[in-house]
Amino acid sequence: MRRLWMTALLTLFVFVIVRPFDNSLIGYNNASKALSGEPFNNELVQDIIGANALLNGGPAYPVLGEAFLDYGIKWDVKHATTHAPTAFLLALPLMLFEWVRGVQLWAWFGLILLALGLMALGVPLSIAIPCAVLLLWWQPVTFGAVQQMTVVIFALTAFAYRLRSSHPYVSGAFLALASFPKMFPAVIAFAFTVGKNYRALMGFMVTVLLGVLLIAIMNTSAIVDYFNIESSAYTIARTDNASPIVILSRLSIFAPLVLIALLGTPLKRGMSKKDDAQVWAVMSVASVALLPIAWVYSIVPLLFPMVILWQRGQIAYVIATLSLSFIFPPFGALSIYTPLIACTILCVGFMRPIDS
Repeated sequence: MRRLWMTALLTLFVFVIVRPFDNSLIGYNNASKALSGEPFNNELVQDIIGANALLNGGPAYPVLGEAFLDYGIKWDVKHATTHAPTAFLLALPLMLFEWVRGVQLWAWFGLILLALGLMALGVPLSIAIPCAVLLLWWQPVTFGAVQQMTVVIFALTAFAYRLRSSHPYVSGAFLALASFPKMFPAVIAFAFTVGKNYRALMGFMVTVLLGVLLIAIMNTSAIVDYFNIESSAYTIARTDNASPIVILSRLSIFAPLVLIALLGTPLKRGMSKKDDAQVWAVMSVASVALLPIAWVYSIVPLLFPMVILWQRGQIAYVIATLSLSFIFPPFGALSIYTPLIACTILCVGFMRPIDS
């Protein structure tokens, strides 16, 4: 335990004080800059732009390259963000700060959320905190914690799971909030139906409706513009889009059925055994596997099923999943297969006969 904490403190020292990374290690370099409060081309700013539009009016979906200039960022992005306007709601607190400071706070908040999410899944505090810090070496977290909302999705899903029985309405609300950055975590609500937890399902639906209503009141055009932007179709068609369902669909119109079967087998086993943890874990895998747009940081929510497998002694599957980002570069031709392989490994792990 002492060595674990010492390694975590050394990690923070390297990222915040030493900062030895250059652009060849862009993920580590960006994380180091974010934690230290140094400006860089940060994707979180697109959500800050959307949040500003909700508060002050104006277009929520401008061409990003032009909008970035207002924040002193020179980044030639020729399309609008693909994020749903619900993601902008979660970025509203960042409007209290200058964007560089907001990004820095977001990065540190991300580490706290990681630790809290692990604790919600039953990881002891003394282990959760150093593990959250050590996850900075895992490329999905390196990118996701400092400039995306994938860590938020993981943590809120973990909170929803923890509270599903004791506080079902709150559990549903947390899962709804987890669906704000990316809509597909909403598929996890299927677990509420399986468990006949209709109060949690009600909390989920009410929170989603309130979120949409709030956006409509603040800036109705944000909803209209979201469904009219062309950047989503453009991004889905990009060759570096790492979406498992899209990659398989390019092979054959029937190939996605393999993914459905891969998810369905452990899901059916979990349902038949009334194994709530397995149902939640497999649906978390589905929330990533079915994303129409995915990148290396999109697999951060897979920490949920990884923790469940680890607790059940299926450590090899967890190590194999974590190892992918060290085997494949974060970007490039091979990186697009990381989410697909990760989802496959975890589904196979849950196919093994495990007693809860």
